[in-house]
Amino acid sequence: MGEYTESRLLDSGDALVPTIGSYIKKLVKGNSSINNSGARRDEPELRTVFHAQRIPPISIEDYLARIAKYSLCSKSCFVVAALYIKRITEPHGCSTDGVAQPRVVLTHHTVHRLLLTAIMLSAKFLDDTYYNNAYYAKVGGLPLSELNSLELHFLAMIRFNLSITPEVYELMENEIMADVLCSDAPDVRSGREALLNAGFNQSEVLEKLRFSQQQQQVIET
Repeated sequence: MGEYTESRLLDSGDALVPTIGSYIKKLVKGNSSINNSGARRDEPELRTVFHAQRIPPISIEDYLARIAKYSLCSKSCFVVAALYIKRITEPHGCSTDGVAQPRVVLTHHTVHRLLLTAIMLSAKFLDDTYYNNAYYAKVGGLPLSELNSLELHFLAMIRFNLSITPEVYELMENEIMADVLCSDAPDVRSGREALLNAGFNQSEVLEKLRFSQQQQQVIET
């Protein structure tokens, strides 16, 4: 299937990895007060299979750069992976107190395993040729058996639906860029500067995001 067409982010050279990294870091920071079961800090924590016992020593952006360097997957896999992660970390259903809960929370303990699994699955879905699980396990620093388990759990959480329409892809890409460009948080500085250096500006990206949102609303109705 390969790359999605007419994507400025994918053609922006070195802006892709820092932009995706900044977007993911922003999501992680937003979840800093929530544990990995979706519970508040004062509630018991139920760990998922994506929860690492210790926070990996490699940064999110460096981990993405490593995967990009050695996996050789198409660039669009990183945008699609971010969308997959968004789908399984969004609140769904309700807990006993009536509050919607995510299937897994994106934190410093879960983000590396979620990224590796999501990128591997997006490569399998998008690319004509891709490396096997054993190779991705080596790139990501995990035992093969663990990555196999993560893959099955991820697929179950996403209900085995890896399909992404061009309209949904465009909406996600514009959302990522707008989120990064409109934030002045230190954690997203590298992504924001990469986008600005690539010629993107906030007003243009916001306009494209609004258009994508309207287009998606029309499709859904």
